[in-house]
Parts: sequence; structure tokens; C-alpha cells
Amino acid sequence: MANPDIDRFAIAALTRSRSDQVIDPALTSTVRVPTLAIVGNQDTFLTPLRALKELRPDLKLIVVDGATHGGPRGILTRSELTGAVREFIAVHKATN
Repeated sequence: MANPDIDRFAIAALTRSRSDQVIDPALTSTVRVPTLAIVGNQDTFLTPLRALKELRPDLKLIVVDGATHGGPRGILTRSELTGAVREFIAVHKATN
């Protein structure tokens, strides 16, 4: 039985649009906006963020040991997050 809390048409539209969300690696490497990525070492986004770091060596990538994407061990629950964001903003505030 279908879950009445999930809009199957919205999920279908999202699935169809994923190919439109692919970013050209050549264009990605031309971005010059300061970028911070904070990810847990247990997060499924770690591999794609490492690939992005290859394209954008200036990307500041912080990997937090033991953190996941969400839930009780999620990156948003970790104290390292706030410090890293504050430091990144302070460094780049002066260059703005």
C-alpha cells in the first residue's frame, strides 16, 4: 500500500530532474567563490566532496571523525561545526 504522507508525483518529478542537476566539471573548476564543506567521515557525501576538492583545490574541506550526515551522530550535532564556520567567515570577511 502506498504511503499517504509521501507525494509520489513530487518524488517522480525530483527523480526526473536529477540529470538536470549535473554540474560540468570544467565549469566547476572555474568557480572562485570561497567555499567551505564540513562532512563526517561516516557521511555518504564524503566521496563526492573529495571529488569536488580535486576540481576545486581552494575548497576548504573539513572531515569530522565519527560524524554522519544526520541523526544523533550527524554533523549538525558536532561542536566542530560552529568553530569551523566561524573561522571560515573570519578569514573571508577580511577579503570581502
